[in-house]
Amino acid sequence: MTQTNDKLTCIKCGFEPEYESAEFCMNCGYELDSNYCTNDHCMSRNNGERIPLPSYACFCDGCGSESTYYLDGFISPSNVDRN
Repeated sequence: MTQTNDKLTCIKCGFEPEYESAEFCMNCGYELDSNYCTNDHCMSRNNGERIPLPSYACFCDGCGSESTYYLDGFISPSNVDRN
């Protein structure tokens, strides 16, 4: 799920769910808030529980592995000049 202008939207289809507590998109069935680290042995997990990465994260900040949204082609790395 992504946030645009304080509204929640599905990363796959752009549908805005009626309820903030929704776990799946009512339009396409995609799991909301599901951008996870793809490394099953990542140390940034909470006692083995998968914790979602931010919707914009292409890579895990704990181990550097690709995120599910990146692998699924929903997001790509940005070229940001930090100088």
